[in-house]
Amino acid sequence: MTATGSSAEASIAQRAALFREIETATLGHILTEGFMVPAIQCVIEGPRVCGPAFTVSVPPDDGAVLSCALTQAKPGAILVIDRQGDDRHACWGAVMTAAAQAAGIVGVVIDGFVTDVAAIRASGLALFREIETATLGHILTEGFMVPAIQCVIEGPRVCGPAFTVSVPPDDGAVLSCALTQAKPGDILVIDRQGDERHACWGAVMTAAAQTAGIVGVVIDGFVTDVAAIRASGLPVWCRGRSPLTTKLLGKGGTIGETVTCGGTTVRPGDLVLADENGVCVIDPAEAEPLARTCTAMQAAEPGVIERVRKGERIDEINGARKLFETSRA
Repeated sequence: MTATGSSAEASIAQRAALFREIETATLGHILTEGFMVPAIQCVIEGPRVCGPAFTVSVPPDDGAVLSCALTQAKPGAILVIDRQGDDRHACWGAVMTAAAQAAGIVGVVIDGFVTDVAAIRASGLALFREIETATLGHILTEGFMVPAIQCVIEGPRVCGPAFTVSVPPDDGAVLSCALTQAKPGDILVIDRQGDERHACWGAVMTAAAQTAGIVGVVIDGFVTDVAAIRASGLPVWCRGRSPLTTKLLGKGGTIGETVTCGGTTVRPGDLVLADENGVCVIDPAEAEPLARTCTAMQAAEPGVIERVRKGERIDEINGARKLFETSRA
């Protein structure tokens, strides 16, 4: 690659970074052009991506060119697909999603239809199902809930989009309403508004969550009916147990809004990864490259352990000795 090409790509990356915290609705207050029709919406709740367009025009009933395009797109690109006016055929599904992820594509925009919606929704999560929160702890400094929030059940790991609810200290009415709105595959994230006494979760809520297809629950507070929760198999992360429960009082609360849980801000649709070590919240836009970095780290770990067992110094393997000696110089 030429120096000019490298500089141009760096400039594009810098501009993309500037827009990652910008909402399209904010642009809507400023611009009048450049917006796609509102019918084009995301299959997955909550993500925001920004990157250079990689464009492809696909004939109505022929997807051959799309397969070729995926081999040419660069990591970080957003694939923009013109469907030439077709209003019948799906050009995108599970296989194309996997190929796009392998190519490092961060998003896809299609002026048309998709199939395999469940597989597409699950694709962003699949990358994290083998990742440990502790691996993320070697890379990130933010997004981790306080260590006091631990799972009632030994050993599970779940990953899914956050469905957020804020529950008043002594009133659980909003929580029952939230369970009727959550989608299968969601992780329920419950802000307890600083309460340190009441349990908002027990056997009945566990059964309702499982019926709704919720795959995990994270509570910045306490639970009751621990034996029933464990018997159900539903992973629930919390601060502990309490016999004092919330009542149905109608004091309010919120559903599907930004909350604070375990000292961490959680937005609806944020990716939640929870396991035996704790809970981490991830921006969906950063998930794919982060997952690949973590996968590489975990793959390398057994080799490091083997080298240590054979007698190599850990401080030389990981570079700590040089860093420490430099700090003392």
